[in-house]
Amino acid sequence: MEREFYTISDISIAAYLLVKGHQIVNVEKNEKGQYFFSFKKNEAIETDSLSFLSSECSQYDNQMRLLRSLLKSK
Repeated sequence: MEREFYTISDISIAAYLLVKGHQIVNVEKNEKGQYFFSFKKNEAIETDSLSFLSSECSQYDNQMRLLRSLLKSK
């Protein structure tokens, strides 16, 4: 039986999937403090998740991480 949810822990990909119109159904936090985002699974969600890597959203996210790193080093 195939799972009916697509679950990820990366908040940037979760935000991207929301922008792409996917429906979030649950957010959970484990004992280590890590969050997991569950989306209703459909035919496009895995493809959309992978497309994040080559999207402008990913580039933006990488530059924000770089800027945060620079600020922390000051």
